Amino acid sequence: VATPKTGLGEHLAALAAAGVEPDGVSFVPLAALPLLSLSGVDVTGVLALLDIGEQQSSVVLLKDGVVCGVRTLDQGHNKEDGGAALFAALQWTLLTLSEDAARLPTRFFVCGDSAEYALLKQGLERRFEVEVCSLTDFVLPAVAENDRSAQSAFATCLGMGLREALAGSLMGVNLRCGEFSPRAQDDALRHEWRRL
Repeated sequence: VATPKTGLGEHLAALAAAGVEPDGVSFVPLAALPLLSLSGVDVTGVLALLDIGEQQSSVVLLKDGVVCGVRTLDQGHNKEDGGAALFAALQWTLLTLSEDAARLPTRFFVCGDSAEYALLKQGLERRFEVEVCSLTDFVLPAVAENDRSAQSAFATCLGMGLREALAGSLMGVNLRCGEFSPRAQDDALRHEWRRL
């Protein structure tokens, strides 16, 4: 997946004009990944991190803890159609990202505005025959117990903030380097990708 250099350049130029010089630029669908690492969940096998909103969703496919595909969908969870449009888009996306129907995810980690909607979880389990885990159920040392109910809805912000607070010691990608994937010569970043 390539980052449009013109769009990124325009964004960085606007920030520079405002006197802001960011150390790095990330990609929103990957922002919640540090939460998987921090919670200590088992990331072996094939799994997907789904950030499901009302209008849009994103899918991050991982194989044994390594990101192997990312897609954003123009479908959110529409309660009126029971999620049918989202499920269809998600099915095609997973088939495309997996490249092999035998290597589809067996677990979905779900976050986003719609993640706590019970019918969404049931629909995902029924349609994809997977285990569905909400990020709300994660035990994160940095989040007080009474705030855990909001973890799923704020997973993107929480993941970005915790990654920054931990000085980049968690998995992430700096798009400012001009790439989406880790640079081949950057052993430290590649190690972080594998460590997830």
